[in-house]
Amino acid sequence: MYRCLTINEILEIVFAYVDGYEYIEGFPAIKCRKTSALSTLAALACTCKTFRDVAQDVLWREIPDISVLICHLLPEEIQSYKASERTLYLTSNATEATWDRLDKFVTRIRFIGRRLPYPSAVRCRLDGPSILQPLEHYLQRRFGRPFPKLADVIYQHHWSHPAYVRLLLLPQILTVRFPLDAFRDEIQDVGPHYYDDSAWYGSGNPARQLIAKTIPGMHSLKTVWLEDGLLAEYPVMSHLASLSTLEELWMDSHHADTDMTIPQTTRRFSSLRRLYLTGLWPGTPPADFLSYIKPASLQSLTFKWIHYNYEDERTGPRRLRHFFSVLSTTKPRRLEHVTAAARGDERSLEKTFIPSGSHPVGGGYLRCLEKGGKYLRSLCDITSLRTIKLEIDVVFQLSDDFLIQLASSLPHLEHLSTIPGVLYAFKLLPTFSGLLALVENCPRLSILRLAVRTVFPKAQEDGDTATGSHPVLLTSSMRIFDLFTTPVSEGVEASTVSAFLKSTFPNLERFRVALQASHEPDFSAEERENACAQWSRIVEAMVEARLERDTDMNIDSLRAWYVR
Repeated sequence: MYRCLTINEILEIVFAYVDGYEYIEGFPAIKCRKTSALSTLAALACTCKTFRDVAQDVLWREIPDISVLICHLLPEEIQSYKASERTLYLTSNATEATWDRLDKFVTRIRFIGRRLPYPSAVRCRLDGPSILQPLEHYLQRRFGRPFPKLADVIYQHHWSHPAYVRLLLLPQILTVRFPLDAFRDEIQDVGPHYYDDSAWYGSGNPARQLIAKTIPGMHSLKTVWLEDGLLAEYPVMSHLASLSTLEELWMDSHHADTDMTIPQTTRRFSSLRRLYLTGLWPGTPPADFLSYIKPASLQSLTFKWIHYNYEDERTGPRRLRHFFSVLSTTKPRRLEHVTAAARGDERSLEKTFIPSGSHPVGGGYLRCLEKGGKYLRSLCDITSLRTIKLEIDVVFQLSDDFLIQLASSLPHLEHLSTIPGVLYAFKLLPTFSGLLALVENCPRLSILRLAVRTVFPKAQEDGDTATGSHPVLLTSSMRIFDLFTTPVSEGVEASTVSAFLKSTFPNLERFRVALQASHEPDFSAEERENACAQWSRIVEAMVEARLERDTDMNIDSLRAWYVR
């Protein structure tokens, strides 16, 4: 063996690289350890004495459940699992020597609760009298406190015994995530038999009552996820509002319509940088919460869209308008990112499509919101914005005047998206010739996802741009452009459009087009098919130009350039 591999400091760096995570797509993406990393670390721990301790340090720094300690480190002959209850018991009193088997592993644990990477993995309950209470006694005897190096916890629904609160919600904890319905995939529960939302969210849950009393003793928190019913508890709200370390807060209003009044304190979430509001129940707790905090330090605000109104496309935007209006009055001088995201993937978003008979693209189209600018005008007052990402269940139809106002008000804008996160046909015709206003006033803009009617500004129709010469403006920062658009205007050649786009956006790395849905008699299925063919020629011309200019570009990356 190389002598350098006998130095623990080097092995720590190498084995840390062996460890790794995979992400399950979603919002937010769900993070879990790679099975290959777990297998490799386990193999390294069995290789030799030199590797054993360092590999186990990495392997055991994160466990999905306290049950892992019991199942793998205590003798099997004293364990009894009752499948009907999904509960693990110890059949006899374990001696102190038996519990002392955990010594080397307890001090390695930094994170408890992240889901396992195995789809079939099921977590079991631990019996309180025979396991959890003796475990508390052992930890107090050996270390003077539970899990001395624990820093992060994802709290699970089935941790209903009060002992879990005492074992896990410790003063040194930096991150704690309580069960949120909006992010159920983060919670790997014991199965349908014990999955009971009402039991967890109910005010009579003894674990929740103890949690509310315990949180004020946690003085190092940087990140907290919790639902508004728990946040509204006076000791919780008062403590978190005055906590100088708290930088990130996720609040789910999916289950309660509660009084979100914040106690009068000298600090009101004054260190908060990232705020996530989810659920968007018909009540108004999220908006009330915005009006009470002092977001001087707030940099990022995200709304997680849960419920859609299938009858009226104005419901979601109206709620957004209310949020943005409240937000602008608080004058968040550092706010850079505003996001409204739809929960789920393309399949779940299809449920919001309006039926359109024999539609050529899957049977529906995205709804379009006329005069969308009136719902977003308050954003023009937040001049520090760099990201506006509104990807809910409607296409915002924006006027030229609004885009010009937006562009002139937000010179730092880098990402603008006002269409859903999937490319799909839409029906109403958005009007937009203010594209160049964004090019002119937002020099950092790199991601643009908009609905645009393919009509050139008058100055360019009459000038040299129509013949393929240099356009009036260009932007070298634009990398991603998703375009919900219409057929090319009558009398305009496809080559003119491709020349305009190539010259205005010379450094595009992705360009995708979605055309309006067909609707008789104004726009037939045949007309839509012809328009798709025309736009396909435009995209092909842009791809050829991109390859000519950048011969080293990966051809596979150009597969993201398409027309739908």
